Amino acid sequence: MKLLFASVLLTVLIIASSFAVTITNLSVKCTPAIVQINLPETAVATISGTGTGQISYKWENGDGNQFHSTKTLQIDFNGNDLKIPVDTNWLWTSELGNWDVKFRIVSPDSMFAEDNYEVVTNPFHITNSNLNCIPSLQLVNRQVTAMANISGTGYGVINYYWENRLNGNFHSSKPREAVFNLKDIIIQTDTAWLNTSEIGTGQVTLYITSPDTITLQAIYRVGLSEVTSESGNENFTLSPNPATDELEISYSPSIKSGLVEVYNVFGIKIPPRLTSSATPQEGNLRLDVSLLPPGVYFVKVGEKLGKFVKM
Repeated sequence: MKLLFASVLLTVLIIASSFAVTITNLSVKCTPAIVQINLPETAVATISGTGTGQISYKWENGDGNQFHSTKTLQIDFNGNDLKIPVDTNWLWTSELGNWDVKFRIVSPDSMFAEDNYEVVTNPFHITNSNLNCIPSLQLVNRQVTAMANISGTGYGVINYYWENRLNGNFHSSKPREAVFNLKDIIIQTDTAWLNTSEIGTGQVTLYITSPDTITLQAIYRVGLSEVTSESGNENFTLSPNPATDELEISYSPSIKSGLVEVYNVFGIKIPPRLTSSATPQEGNLRLDVSLLPPGVYFVKVGEKLGKFVKM
């Protein structure tokens, strides 16, 4: 009988332990990170774990000198991620300064996560903004980055998202945020986010949803194929490369010299300075590049695009 009782007790303990809550991740996020005085602030705790059971917790708010906390509260956990918001208006925003927020788990494990927010008097407003694609002219399958320069006053959080269109293809980013703290900031797309897999003209749009509603747009061009020195009907070479004073362009007679265009890395067209003309039979010409600032440039002839470096 004792052996049977011990066996049953062990089975019950094993079953109970298999359902016990084990917390694997705990985090807290304050929203917004910077808030104007006397406006509401909130915080959300996210709990991940395994098992099922009850979690006891409480919120704490303070700066080291002032401090208050909620009563110990309970919530059921069933193995799925939990998001627990703090009560509206519970966090202090009636006084200026930086405030810490802690979400403390009392049981089954003793642990906490924290975040902080700042209360300020002067709300943030955007005074100037612009968007550029760099470079605005690029080869197929090469990287283009959109960069927004934002100026403003005060402190605050910028909420925004991106959209991109090229040849009818469209995609957008998730909502994002950036903190503004008196200094101008740059917001840019993720690496390789803009579509450059097809020849065409793309349009990238930045939607700023708060604190001001602003829409910024910029155009980028995905251009042609990068030229090589291999033989062909439209053979096209640039030499010397890098160049210092003069650049010689050799190309097939089927490409007319009147179609020569020069661009900088920002896609801005630069009037070519020809030092010699070319006939369809000759198929080459020379460009004076001595006055160009050092950097990377593109030369377009017909439907071919070449790149050279000015030293």
